[in-house]
Amino acid sequence: MFSGITSLLHMDSQASYDRVADEYVRHISDELRNKPPDRQLLDRVAASVHKGLR
Repeated sequence: MFSGITSLLHMDSQASYDRVADEYVRHISDELRNKPPDRQLLDRVAASVHKGLR
């Protein structure tokens, strides 16, 4: 019963993402270029998560 609802919600989420993705890239993708401490912190968090997934 819920699989149909879940599929619809997923499709709606995907459509919403698709509508804003290009705008996001244009405005936010380089946000961390001039913020080395923020970039380092996020890199450490990502490495930690990746290590935990092994």
